[in-house]
Amino acid sequence: MTSGLSLRAKEELIELFEDSVFKMNFNRKKLISFWLSVQENYPTVFNEAVKMLLPFISSYNFWEPLFYVQGESLSGDLTAATLFNDEFNSFLSKLNLSPDQVYNADESGLFWKMLPSKTLAAQSEKSAPGHKSSKERLTIMTCSNATGSHKIKLTVIGKAKTPRSFKGTEMKYLPCDYYHHPKAWMNQVIFSEWFFNVFVPSVQKFQNEKGIPKRAVLLLDNAPSHPSESTLKTPDGKIVVYYLPPNVTSIIQPMDQGVISCLKRRYKKIFLRYLLQEDCFDSMKELLKTWTIKDAIFVTIYDDEESIEDTVDKDIKACLDLAISIPDFTNVDEDDIVDWLQKDLNQEGFERLSDNDIAVRYGSVTTPSTTQQPDSFSESDNEEHFEKIQTSQAMEAVDVLLNFCEQENFDFHDVIGLRKIRSEVRKIISNQKKQRLITSYFKP
Repeated sequence: MTSGLSLRAKEELIELFEDSVFKMNFNRKKLISFWLSVQENYPTVFNEAVKMLLPFISSYNFWEPLFYVQGESLSGDLTAATLFNDEFNSFLSKLNLSPDQVYNADESGLFWKMLPSKTLAAQSEKSAPGHKSSKERLTIMTCSNATGSHKIKLTVIGKAKTPRSFKGTEMKYLPCDYYHHPKAWMNQVIFSEWFFNVFVPSVQKFQNEKGIPKRAVLLLDNAPSHPSESTLKTPDGKIVVYYLPPNVTSIIQPMDQGVISCLKRRYKKIFLRYLLQEDCFDSMKELLKTWTIKDAIFVTIYDDEESIEDTVDKDIKACLDLAISIPDFTNVDEDDIVDWLQKDLNQEGFERLSDNDIAVRYGSVTTPSTTQQPDSFSESDNEEHFEKIQTSQAMEAVDVLLNFCEQENFDFHDVIGLRKIRSEVRKIISNQKKQRLITSYFKP
């Protein structure tokens, strides 16, 4: 296979084969964009590959994607992206918008209980009836301004209106904005609600605090879950949206340039760490039952200071090191980890309907009813009675945990955080005592 290549091309081919970043990007990007990256980073391999494949391409009249990279500049995608950049920059200049006033949002599907395919649990799941943890998905949406100085709270869309794990937790105290949809999709109703009730107030508050002019634009792709530009704007026209043209999202949409993929890799790394640490269950299936949507949400919003560029190889290695330490994961290797990390990279956060789906939905075609049975341990709406935890119980638990953390020399910042929690619990207890003292004056 490599006999016709030069020595330099063979060396680059070996480097390319061992390049985990390129393995990750292959499924995330369009093939054209991938070959552009090869052209930039491995030029000898690229040029010789074009020469070798050109006869095949021309014989079968198959001109893209490889030939277009060399000839027609990405078959128009790069041209469209360049034209859009000029157009968008002109728009920003006209409104005198700074990078602090330019936002981007994008949604994506997250398989929040999926295991690597070579684990014993994943293999047995393929033949077993009932729950499929690999099908458990959430839609997440990230949003930030161009400088990163203002990150909008993460948006999460699940299937249940009130997941069972939310019991005792008020929605307003979650570290995300949670919405529900029967299939956990984003749609125009949810997006409009988010835009006017979350995005606009958050932007206005940020601009007031920073003394930034009261204008902003939200850059979006043309997904069917996004309403029209005329709908998504404030009454005064100061906050508006601007749409990317088709076929350029993977090239120039900011959130697609590693932000979402980094978030998903980090999520899966922590998910594996949980599976490793919780070793008191008889089976992986039983252990997975304990991993809830609320766990997934808190892990997803976890923040660290590692840059996106530095995390791909480290995350692959970290996930592999964790996986091979889990008894159920004995057959997992690096290729399986890379494949697992890629599984939901291209998962859209909206429902893409076929012509037949549209016809069925709007009544022109009838179809037999296919009621979907709930998974055996999916998080359905919470209808259980919740027994409220007493403040005395909370105080005792915080004291025990704080003493343990200090005994084991936990990080100073973690201890300070627990002390703050203890202080808040004490305030609640104090307020309850004051209320009882006031009511005691009115005893008969």
